[in-house]
Amino acid sequence: MKFLIDEDLSPGIARYLCKNLLLDAVAARDRGLLSVNDYQILKYAFDEERILVTANIYDE
Repeated sequence: MKFLIDEDLSPGIARYLCKNLLLDAVAARDRGLLSVNDYQILKYAFDEERILVTANIYDE
C-alpha cells in the first residue's frame, strides 16, 4: 500500500510509516503540495495510486 500524508498532518508520520512499518508513505509537504486545493491533492494521490490520509474534514 502507498500513502500520501496530507499537509494538515505532520510529515513525521510518513517518515515513521516508512522507517518502522516499511510502508511507502510520502508527505504532501515533501512533494510540493502545500496550499494546493483539495482536487490537486486527490489527483496526485490518484495518479500515484496512493491512499490519502488527512484530518481535514472541512474547508471554507
